[in-house]
Amino acid sequence: DQGYVSGHNQYADIAKADFFDYTGADTHIVGAYIGFGVSDASNTTDTFDVKVWDGTGGTPGTELVSVPITYQSIQDLITGGENLAYITFGNITLPATKEFFVGIEFSYGNSTITLITNLDGETSPATAWEKWSDNSWHSYDDSGSWGLELAHYIQPSLGTLPTANFT
Repeated sequence: DQGYVSGHNQYADIAKADFFDYTGADTHIVGAYIGFGVSDASNTTDTFDVKVWDGTGGTPGTELVSVPITYQSIQDLITGGENLAYITFGNITLPATKEFFVGIEFSYGNSTITLITNLDGETSPATAWEKWSDNSWHSYDDSGSWGLELAHYIQPSLGTLPTANFT
């Protein structure tokens, strides 16, 4: 068993993320809806992190926020018949380029997590990326990676901070 393309696998991938090139007027990333396909919590306290990275230049860069989530909470969600979780980030300022990544970074114990994806060829070029065990980032459609053109089920929520008016 090689594991999952969009989750834990024998290659010890560190993270999975999706690229976003935002064109709207909002200035902040406030959260994200994330679709999870599998969660198996071997320990109720094991965690993984939902993260946002600066995507300036099209490759994940500086980490902007990290939110720890228990594998158990996602397993409970899935067991209850849901696959979609909303993760709150607060108000993370968009990079000047409005390019960013949202994804998950695993811990490797005995717990497992995967992201839902669309089918190969439904997103071209691929927006799904992974961080290999050597800490390098690769698009799923890279020749040395999976060779798949797809996206994870991740939908960021953006907003604009209110302006204070004092009279």
